Amino acid sequence: MTLRVKELKDVLKGNVLLIEKYDENKRIGYCGIALSDLVSELYVPVYESGSGYDIWVDRPYRGRGLGEELMRSALELAKERGSAVLEIKDVLRESMGFYERSLRKALEEGVIHDYVILKDTVPPEIHVFLKSPEDAINQQ
Repeated sequence: MTLRVKELKDVLKGNVLLIEKYDENKRIGYCGIALSDLVSELYVPVYESGSGYDIWVDRPYRGRGLGEELMRSALELAKERGSAVLEIKDVLRESMGFYERSLRKALEEGVIHDYVILKDTVPPEIHVFLKSPEDAINQQ
């Protein structure tokens, strides 16, 4: 299985990185980020996903850690490109466990600085702090 990253120009969000996982020539998962200088967003253009999901793994491949791998790649790429925060908007309630597990693991491994889950918003949102406040201020 291979991981590929494509750079896209999106009418709504500007620069987007699309991270795709392939099993031979079949796309089995994807995740994307709309890049910004300070705050990026988990985002995949509908014309690329066909579904409206910002992170997705094909059903037969679920439960193998591919979603976590895609999420980690998105976090690392956003951080490398200078973002201090990654927003995850319109979180499906049934996906909340996945995000909580993935982000807890990323925090334990030092990939991110911290995260906040806003469960009372409709729909829920997650704010992932990729850098410490001091590092974010110093980068400007």
